[in-house]
Amino acid sequence: VRSDFDSDGALADFVMALRCDPCNAAARLGRGFLLRAKGEKRAALTDLVMFLDLGGTDQNAIALASAWIGELEHELGDPSLDTPLSDLIALHVERRDESSYERCLEAFRTSPLGIKASGIPSGVAGRTFSTAERPVSTGTSVFKGREFVLAFADPPAFKRNFSKAFNSIMSGEAVLATALHNPDCGGIRVNSAKAEVSILISREAAARLLPSAVPPSPPISKPWWKIW
Repeated sequence: VRSDFDSDGALADFVMALRCDPCNAAARLGRGFLLRAKGEKRAALTDLVMFLDLGGTDQNAIALASAWIGELEHELGDPSLDTPLSDLIALHVERRDESSYERCLEAFRTSPLGIKASGIPSGVAGRTFSTAERPVSTGTSVFKGREFVLAFADPPAFKRNFSKAFNSIMSGEAVLATALHNPDCGGIRVNSAKAEVSILISREAAARLLPSAVPPSPPISKPWWKIW
């Protein structure tokens, strides 16, 4: 509604919505529509492709997004998709400093990620994460003897550049919560969509990013026979 009389304000609303939930399909579609109208074709294409990847069920919206994607790809020739998280990964690989790493961490928390997952109901994306009542199994890789959740940055670009290596899309916060729920998980390995490089988010860094997801320590039980 706001886009009819205040497109800049509506765009800011969509940006804020996607910061809260980067897998919100309606916000992806809305922002893609506004970016397309403003002539920001590459960014619009990324949002519209993400909308389709998130598996919306509104057939009219799907048909409209598909038509816009076809138009944008034709206009852009050989289009590339936006890769904000992968760009920061590349910067950190180059610099190897704390500042570039922290920028990667913050971007991860508010980004959509591709995940190899089982246990996620069909059509669910975004805020799904593993709990004791409804466990979600995620694909992992082993590093120095510990398992790390395997995540894929910038899913539309990753799928286009390396073929689809994942079957689900989850928000960064949901991936953090899932990793932290498993006490044996060492953290998260994030693969770039631009090059065959990755960064590790340690369990300690994940806990710092999302302290609310850290499971409570089990109570220490005192043996009946010992006084201390």
